[in-house]
Amino acid sequence: MYDLLIVGGGPAGYAAAVRVRQLGGQALLVEAGKVGGTCLHRGCIPSKVLQQCAAAVEKSRYYQTLELLQGAVQVSPEAIGRRQQEVISRQYEGLLRLLHSHRIPMIEGRAHVSAPGRVQVTDKTGRLTDYLAKSILLATGSREAGLNFPGAALASGAETSLGPPAKPCRVVVIGAGSTGLELASAYTALGFQVTVAEKEKQLLPSLDDDEIREWLRFFLKKRGLVFYVGATVQEIAAAADGMQVRLETEAGGKDITADMVIDASGRVPSLDVLGESLAGVEVNSAGWLCVSDKLETSVAGLYAAGDVTGPPLLANLAYAQGMVAAENALGFSSRLEGRAIPHFLGTVPEVAWVGLTESEVARRGGFCRSGKFPFAANGCAQVHGRPEGFVKIVTLEDGTVAGMQILGGPASEMIMEGVLAIENKLSFHDLARTIHPHPTFAEAVWEAGLTLGAGGQIWTS
Repeated sequence: MYDLLIVGGGPAGYAAAVRVRQLGGQALLVEAGKVGGTCLHRGCIPSKVLQQCAAAVEKSRYYQTLELLQGAVQVSPEAIGRRQQEVISRQYEGLLRLLHSHRIPMIEGRAHVSAPGRVQVTDKTGRLTDYLAKSILLATGSREAGLNFPGAALASGAETSLGPPAKPCRVVVIGAGSTGLELASAYTALGFQVTVAEKEKQLLPSLDDDEIREWLRFFLKKRGLVFYVGATVQEIAAAADGMQVRLETEAGGKDITADMVIDASGRVPSLDVLGESLAGVEVNSAGWLCVSDKLETSVAGLYAAGDVTGPPLLANLAYAQGMVAAENALGFSSRLEGRAIPHFLGTVPEVAWVGLTESEVARRGGFCRSGKFPFAANGCAQVHGRPEGFVKIVTLEDGTVAGMQILGGPASEMIMEGVLAIENKLSFHDLARTIHPHPTFAEAVWEAGLTLGAGGQIWTS
């Protein structure tokens, strides 16, 4: 009997398997496809390769304006695809070596959780085998929700759109969340004519910061993106010159001609592994599994981690959840507080955030202050030709860092200062009196901390 049987080999699943082995337990990992999950094969990794290629194209165009590079920038979608597969393959091989080094048995097959502690697995030969475990972890992830209106089948999924077409064309992206904006930004930088339709009245609904959202929209529009917010897609119809996308906006109907439509409207949990005996496992109103801070479901001995537990759908959160679930399955008492979860949007410019925004503090009835520093005044940003955006630090009344939002620069790397500050209950004084290297983008965090300390002592004896 295994200590933990893990259904799903994505970030939550393989992190849990490794943690079980590190603690001396026995784990079995069951995956219907390739370990690594959506993140490695159809999500985070190929998406960030696409983003980096798009950023390189934009940087080359900037160098042209400085006359450091001559001639037109030529983009090769085929080369982007090759690079994506190269990175995926390397990461996949490394993951297999990691699992092998920990002596974790893996079964390629479809799992069916028939009862608590019992999983039936149908392998690729069609053979059905029962496995018993003290605990089970559901790490089955999520899948694209799909669209439901006339002509929806004409749209491509976001996962299959990570490799752009051979030639630039007219593209409509449905959804202005993280996935939609990343694709739209990358396609625009690569020379595509992109329109984004979002049913909510603002883009990036997951970030409750109107200032960041409006500036991001401004910078993306400056690059050529067209936005329709508060707009629902009514129909996609084939036309002689491509496709007609019918939008319903506050101003009335709007027809947009496109050669390609990308569905980035959202995802739903993958729960088809649950048998009838587990039909009573608690889910929320949106259908995601409900879990405690110990990652336990409403069924004893059944844990869940990763996308299947609902938004935010982040691989970094999935890793942490998987490890916490593994520790609890082995008898420890571990909890995931989740107050310092970093988010990252791979647009050009980048966006990253952690903790609370000013609006969220206000809604909780609290008092906050915020300090900002623009990249336009940062020497490194000027060196790199990336003066857009700013760093914002949100503090509580006592000066404790409650949140950080970054627009521009290498936001995905810089946000870790905010993560560490929140996790360790640091104040803006701690950031302001920490000497940063010069010239670097990171100095913008230091400078934002200094603005909060204006008029008072920062350096203490």
